[in-house]
Amino acid sequence: VKCDQCKDFFSLEGFTATHSTGKRRNHTTQKCEQVVCSIYPNQLATCEVENTLFCDQAYEEVAAKQPHLRQKRKKILGGLSCSMYPHLRAEVLCEECNDLFSWESFIELHRRGNRRQHVPLRLDADGQLYRAGILCSPEETARLIDRARKAREGGPWLAFLDDQMNSYWYHLSDKVVTPSNPYM
Repeated sequence: VKCDQCKDFFSLEGFTATHSTGKRRNHTTQKCEQVVCSIYPNQLATCEVENTLFCDQAYEEVAAKQPHLRQKRKKILGGLSCSMYPHLRAEVLCEECNDLFSWESFIELHRRGNRRQHVPLRLDADGQLYRAGILCSPEETARLIDRARKAREGGPWLAFLDDQMNSYWYHLSDKVVTPSNPYM
């Protein structure tokens, strides 16, 4: 629980012990939940698959050992925020830009130039992607959303495939291209 007056967090037993007498006796609380990873209890959970909570690292490790887990629906906890306006919820994913947008920011960014050719993938409230009105598979949805999240949070390098299906890496700030994985 969180004590409204102390602005501090307590277990229910700890709050009862410290607030049972004196001036603190009349303090009020708010219930708050902290969701932790089921594999690494010292990490906060970022996703849920079949009612099991995972941090990103634990999900990758478990999915490597149990590949069938990638075919299950992966729910991102706390929702996905827009890359341009973080206070707004993401409603579309641009596969070409590899970014999450609200409709407002997508239209604003894609109204001119070559970006007008980009096709948005609609993102519903449950975190499922739709391509041209057809639900994408859970595996593809997880791959695309993880790729967009890692592009935003995971570092300056981003992987792409060219028309001949050769992979290359692009550095977002230096604008340098390399065919080899810079993280290896």
